[in-house]
Amino acid sequence: MRATLGHVLALVGLVAATPGTVILCSQHDLKENCEVVNAFNHCVDFPPSVNGMTKSLFQWSGVHCVYYYQNGCRSDKASRTINTLDTTMYYPNLGRYEWRFRAVKCWVPQPAAEAESRDIDIGSPEAELPNDSDNEPQGFAVDGIPESPQDTAKNLPRLPRRSQPGDVADQLPDRPGAVVIWNTPYTTNSNVAYNAWRDCVDVANDPATTIFQSKGAVCYYWNARGCVGNHARSMDGLQEPRWWTDANKWKHGLVKSMACLPRVDMQLMGDVEEVGGRYEAA
Repeated sequence: MRATLGHVLALVGLVAATPGTVILCSQHDLKENCEVVNAFNHCVDFPPSVNGMTKSLFQWSGVHCVYYYQNGCRSDKASRTINTLDTTMYYPNLGRYEWRFRAVKCWVPQPAAEAESRDIDIGSPEAELPNDSDNEPQGFAVDGIPESPQDTAKNLPRLPRRSQPGDVADQLPDRPGAVVIWNTPYTTNSNVAYNAWRDCVDVANDPATTIFQSKGAVCYYWNARGCVGNHARSMDGLQEPRWWTDANKWKHGLVKSMACLPRVDMQLMGDVEEVGGRYEAA
């Protein structure tokens, strides 16, 4: 079973997103015994808890990283290159490379001619491995992870009782991760404001009937607490605020938890069924 989105976000959000930084874990989906290393322009042996036991990893953009089967980045052993020059990559499952990596080195490649002249032999990934095309690593591109942990939805303003979507939009301009929930249709009752920016947040005011989502994030909504299982709906508010007035009719039950992201490759989240209205100022 894949780790919950909340678990992945919590782990990634604690790490400064700098080139050469890698999260290594001994279980799938970044679960258990996770270590963080930075191998920018130098070789780093994996810490003992994941040395030769890594089954999932998260690698930030800006570099090429080469993973070796021996400590010290010995190039006479087979190795694997992961290119994250332009895109952060998340590998919840390393497939046939599980429990093989022991060291890593990351760098920014030089222009082609200069790169070809470098004395680097990364070996062949197939040199010591069976030809198992059905067990390739499962990697997903992750777009938009901030360069450092942020919390732009802190200190949310206190909203008037029975606030209308227009009132909320005026008071929460460009607050990614800010979500306001009413437990009655069309904002006819009191509301609760939440900060779900790069985190999993449980909904306290059941049932979540009317939802207003501030501009700047894609938010996912679950029918279980802790962002567990498949999410029921999502709303893309990257370019504009979004709102929904009958969320209690979403399939599989009521909304119990949510998480908002700057943008993540949809493959990472699975199949997404988007809903939600666009708020238009009068």
